[in-house]
Amino acid sequence: MKNLATAFIVGSPENCARGLMDISQDLNFSVVLNFKNQAMAEQQSKRTPICFFLFALDCTETNIPVMTALIRNSRNRQIKYAPMIGFIEAANSKMIGMCLKLGFDDIVLPPFKKSTLSPRLELQIGKPRIYYETADYFGPDRRKQVGAGLGNVRISKRKQNGAHTKITFCRNLKTGIQIQKKELVEHSTLQESQNAIVI
Repeated sequence: MKNLATAFIVGSPENCARGLMDISQDLNFSVVLNFKNQAMAEQQSKRTPICFFLFALDCTETNIPVMTALIRNSRNRQIKYAPMIGFIEAANSKMIGMCLKLGFDDIVLPPFKKSTLSPRLELQIGKPRIYYETADYFGPDRRKQVGAGLGNVRISKRKQNGAHTKITFCRNLKTGIQIQKKELVEHSTLQESQNAIVI
């Protein structure tokens, strides 16, 4: 199924990102590229509507928010809602917490094997997914998730008075991102992130 999708590798080629290139080829992505800029990704999304962004979390913390902002703030729906997956060599709670706040879909620890990675990537495709959008967050709901496999990572509570948007969508390998429903949800406070970890 993944042979219709593109894998963009995000990170320094000298380190973990080089290994991600090999892993992505093993996973049968149709195209594997180093992510350079938003325009490059938008052009590629015309050829393969679904693009995975695979982050080598060995890159400096200051670079990760910049790269995720390019993706999540894109005006191109195929890029804005693209799956962002983090690959990290060890359970670094600070790095994991930061990435979850940035709206990552999943974070993976070693061993990086095709047999375990394929099912996790397939979870991102072909079924309804829910994102929440507030003034300072865009991504999966983190409020009720509990650590699984990585240990509990405490994410600071953030409250946003007023409304937030709940977005239900589906990623389809042939047709791309399909928005199924957008709801404006009124709350006096919204706690976005608490004891969150990707399952």
